This record gives sequence, C-alpha cells and structure tokens, in this order.
Amino acid sequence: MKKFLINFTIIISSISGVFICILSEKSVADGYQLLWIHPLTFLIVFILIFSNLIRYKKFKITVYFTVLLSWIRCVLIPIVSSLSGLYNGIPYMENYTKSIELAIWLVPYELIISSFFLWIMVVSNKVTLRPKDELKLKGDKYIYLIFIVTALSLYLLIGRNLNIIKLFFVSTEETGVFSDIVSTPMLLLRYIIKSGMIFFFVWSVSYCKNKYESKGKKRYVYYAIIVGIINVGIIIGGRRSEQLYTCLVVIFILTRAFKKYRKRIITYIVITAISVAFVMTIYKQFSAAYYGSYSAALNANNVDLEFIAKNLQSYFFGTQNLAVTIELKKATDLNIINMLYDFGRSIFGISFLLKNKMMMTTEYFNTFIYGVSRANGHVLSGIGYGYIYFGTLFSPIIVCLNMFISIKLEKYFNKTNSYEMTYIVGYILIRFATNIYVNTPPLISLSTIMLFTAGLIYFVAKLFKNNYNRIMLTTRGECSKHIKTSGGLNK
Repeated sequence: MKKFLINFTIIISSISGVFICILSEKSVADGYQLLWIHPLTFLIVFILIFSNLIRYKKFKITVYFTVLLSWIRCVLIPIVSSLSGLYNGIPYMENYTKSIELAIWLVPYELIISSFFLWIMVVSNKVTLRPKDELKLKGDKYIYLIFIVTALSLYLLIGRNLNIIKLFFVSTEETGVFSDIVSTPMLLLRYIIKSGMIFFFVWSVSYCKNKYESKGKKRYVYYAIIVGIINVGIIIGGRRSEQLYTCLVVIFILTRAFKKYRKRIITYIVITAISVAFVMTIYKQFSAAYYGSYSAALNANNVDLEFIAKNLQSYFFGTQNLAVTIELKKATDLNIINMLYDFGRSIFGISFLLKNKMMMTTEYFNTFIYGVSRANGHVLSGIGYGYIYFGTLFSPIIVCLNMFISIKLEKYFNKTNSYEMTYIVGYILIRFATNIYVNTPPLISLSTIMLFTAGLIYFVAKLFKNNYNRIMLTTRGECSKHIKTSGGLNK
C-alpha cells in the first residue's frame, strides 16, 4: 500500500506538472515556454526505468536519492515556478533567452541518459548482501583514545576561538558570521575535530552494544543514542547538508547495533537533525546574525511561494543556473587542462602541490555571475560542467560518473562489518548520492579529506591492533612450545 501511494503521488504530480506548466495563469518568462517537457520526461523515465529500478531493491540509497532529486528538479521546480511566476530565481543573474531554451532541453536529455546508465549499473552489478555478523570495532581503542584526546585538545586550544564547529545552534550575539571555511589548514583542522567525534561515537556504540548484550539494560542503548544525537548536532559551517549526511550514517549504525529499538532511534535522530537544520536555515536564509535573534529574523521574513521557488532553483540547479553556465562557455576558453586541474586540486594531498596554479572552474563560474572575483557562492551543476568540457552530446558524463562512484561506494558499504568503515564509507556515499547532479570535484574534495583524516586514523588503529594480536599469538605459541619441550611447568 505504501509503495502504491508513493508511485501514485509521483505519477499524479508529474501529470499535474505538465498541465500546470502549459496552463499557467502567471505570465511565462521568455525561454520557459517549453518547461512542461521536464515533468513529461520525468513521467516517462519513471514509468520505464525508475519504477523497475525500485523493484530490483538493489543499491537503494543511490536509486532512491536519484529518483527524489530528479523529481524535485523536473517536477517540483516547474510546478512551483509556474504557480509563483518566478522562473529566474536569482535576481542578480542575467537572463539569456537562447541559453535558457537550450537549458530546457539539456535537463531532460541528461535525465534520459543518466537514468539509462544507472539502470545498466544496477543490473550489471551483483547484489552484495549485508554481512549477517554484527558490526565490530576493528581498530585499536587506545589509538582512538589518543586521537580523541588530541582532537579535543586542538578544539579547546585553537578551534573554539576560531568558530571551527558549533553544537546544536549558532549564537547570534557572536561577532562575525559563522560560515564555510575555505582555508585548507582550517578545513583540515575542522575535519580532525570532526573525526575525533566520529571515533568517539563508534567506540561508544561498540562499548554500549557489548554492555547491553552482557547486562541487558536499556540505559546503554540510550547512552549510544545520546552520543549519536551529539554527533548529529555538530554544525560545520553553514552547510545544513552535514546534518543529513551524519543523520543517515548514525541511523545506519545505531539501528544495526540495536535492532529492537529501530523506531525509537530513527525518531530521536531525525528530530535532532530537522531541529538543527531548521535553526541553521533561519540563521543563514533569514540573516539571524543581522537581526540579533532567531525570533526577530523569523518574524521579519515571509515564507511564500516565491521564496520556495527561489530556494528550489538555487539549491537544485534551476534552468537559470544552467543557462548561465552555457553563457560562461561562450565567454571563456576553458579546456581539458582546466578540468584536470579541478580534479587534481580536489584530491587531498595533491591539492597542496597545485594550489594557486590556475583558477578553478567554480571560480570562473561565480566570478561570471557576480561580476567580481569570487571563489564560491553558487554550485555548478553536473550537466553544466559536462557541457563546458564535453559539449552537448556528452554533457551527462559527469552525472554518470557520480552515479558510478555512488554505486561502487554502496557496494562496499553493504559488505563491510566494521563500525569505522560503515561510518566513513557511509558518509561519503550519502554525500555522492544526495549530490548526484552536482559537478564531481567538490564531492571528491571533502570525500578525500574524510578518507585522509578519519580513514588514516582507522588504518593506523587497525594495523596496530592486528600487529599486537599477531605478536601475542606468536608469544603464546612460543611459550606453549617451550613448556612442551621442557616437559611441563613442574619438571
């Protein structure tokens, strides 16, 4: 019944989207007359491809998020834009009619090609069943303890004064605005502190799981949930997506450790994530720091259909975003060297060697939008990035690359039985799955930082534990051999 309602809602909304776009009572902006093609294409793709992918029940994370993001982009945005009359959500972006018309066609083209590619990936990859055995802490707990203490010390000595991270909310009384860090050393420091919290979480869950199994007391389940809530409550910059990534990974681990408390765990963790994301939305979208309080900021701003249309177009790559990318290609002479630099600059370690050698494509993109030099601001879509470097025919290649990486990550995620790798790989997987339509380099950037901070600590801790166990087994074996050859202890 639940699946029927979801399918029914998706199909009805898509059909409605076609008619709302065609019969819109609001005046249609120049270039947007064929916007109804988006919901129509999604309807066809859903019936022929997405519905079958859902039935396969393989690689659910990648498939479900692809369907959801495609629906938002191709159905919800056209509906809200048509009802509100707001087609160009960013007022300071110039509107290019010809490029908008091309962008209208590129989005459904991308959807058709990428969905077919996803179908091939799902069908051709064998299902990796989740291990039946329980999750285990594979690294040495004393190595984790040293790292946790180090991360805590760095936060107290440096991070706290620099607003590296916040917990649950950001005070509006502080000077300066709490936002994303672009400095590589500060970004690395932030992820070291974040990684300390990750290992504190997985260690705590492992400990509570063992205590719960030996003593059977519920309080150990709640101890683990509390640590999970704290983990979800950590705010990194202005990115509310961090709460989504952490929320899902924490739920994966806790529900696998404490299967009987699944509903309770999901309820507590989701409520925490939504609450923190809501507070951060007021802080960022409504400029709470400017008004001096969250309530004043909320009262001073109206949430209407135009506000929703503007934010949907901004965060989910509306047609205007792609049209500006098309114009950027005309105005600049970007080539494959620029693309290789983007990818190299996004890989942790290599990025230090390539720093300040060239401008990244996102810098060109935002400088073109704002008219002044800007390193960030608006996110470049995958189809836009593909159009710049591969042209119209091969423009979906970037989104297909994201899907390929996401499938491979999910395949590994499904077979791991380690607390640590479930968190690390799960976090990277969610980042790719929820950003399927984003250009790849920024996804690689934070993913490699996670691998070279948390991943490196896990590797060292696991190596130390394995070597220690090997030494102990060897020592015991030699002792037993010595006892046997000497004729026993009492001889």
